Amino acid sequence: MFDKLIQHFRRANPLAAEPSPEIGPVIESEPDWEGGILRRRPIVDAQLKLVGHEYHLHQPLARSVRLFDEIVLRELAERLVGGGARRALTMVTLSPLSADLPLWHPLADPEQVVLLFTSDDALELEQLHALRAAGYRLGFEGLPRQAAAIELADYLRIPIHELDVAELSQRVTRLMQLAPHCKRIASQVDLFEEYQAVSEMQFELIQGGFYAARGVDGHAELDAGYLRLIDALNLTRSGAGFEQIAAAIRVDPLLSFKLLRYVNSAASGLGRKVDSLQQAITVLGHRPLYRWLSLLMFSLNDGDPLQDTLLEAALTRARTLELLGGERLGKLEGEQLFLIGMFSYLEALLRLPMGSIVAHIELPDDLRTALLTREGRFGSWLRLAILAEEGDGPDDALLAECGVGYAQLNRARLEAQFWAGEVLAA
Repeated sequence: MFDKLIQHFRRANPLAAEPSPEIGPVIESEPDWEGGILRRRPIVDAQLKLVGHEYHLHQPLARSVRLFDEIVLRELAERLVGGGARRALTMVTLSPLSADLPLWHPLADPEQVVLLFTSDDALELEQLHALRAAGYRLGFEGLPRQAAAIELADYLRIPIHELDVAELSQRVTRLMQLAPHCKRIASQVDLFEEYQAVSEMQFELIQGGFYAARGVDGHAELDAGYLRLIDALNLTRSGAGFEQIAAAIRVDPLLSFKLLRYVNSAASGLGRKVDSLQQAITVLGHRPLYRWLSLLMFSLNDGDPLQDTLLEAALTRARTLELLGGERLGKLEGEQLFLIGMFSYLEALLRLPMGSIVAHIELPDDLRTALLTREGRFGSWLRLAILAEEGDGPDDALLAECGVGYAQLNRARLEAQFWAGEVLAA
């Protein structure tokens, strides 16, 4: 999909044939549009419940920003048909130059979609009214300069970086005074200490990487539930009999229930319902069973409010690696990369050092090396997946080492993200 969008852009977009004089023509040969990395950021509420996602293309060239917004909207319009796997908030960050594009590429369930503009410069009130009439909610980065735009806004977002606590508090107070009807979003909350600070302020929604940065406790130990699940994982990997594996899982009724729920989800691809634990294990076989047991590591602690957010992040990384590595290396290697992606989030989930975690799990040396050092046969793939999620993205040398292009990476990430949503919807 991604590598076809540019080819068909001028032919399919009526605005490209008669460009607005303020925007200028879209140039089909715009240099290296693939330099952008499509990002999806989780959005949580004040209770840390996962409520939706923000989509944007990281680091687009300034003169290509409208074209990049077009790509994101086209892809989401296709993916969100029918409302997606779950009804969740979808936030799309757009340049003011792209205000008309959501009308040309309408997204499903517009009442669940927030179009967040980086500023209200160059935005006309008629454009905002048209978007509201189409059902979209509107948001802005900071407080709009136009008073009328404030009245039309539903969300206002504050990036917390470069603001100290006093400045942030003053900014929130001002927003509450001038736009009391708007929900406030804290973004760039990348440290857990930052989350703890903003959680005491009047923010309804929070964005950032803090959910994976809670720190580790070197003295903590795995509880009994995780040890039972790891026992089932080790039995499965060793090729133990299905009855023996089932017996290890049955001692935990909640574990049995959750495994059946996941196996019967659309994401499993079985195509038929299974009614018993023994049947599920037999139908799946050892390798797929190991995959689903690894997923259950993220579903045991129902008291952790960030469990769903971490599970979705782990599933997305795992599926991305499977799609990319499986195509390049082979199916078996793709399955191993899936496990690396899942297990790479265990440190954030369990808040234990990775060395302590993998000491309990029987893993091939290649997987263990990748998890502990990000080196070895699979280490570059794990680095690729991590850098696609954060910072400036992977460099050309790493992409070349893995034999992956930007378009291929973006396609795999999008497919993985929506697959993860299907799993969570089970």
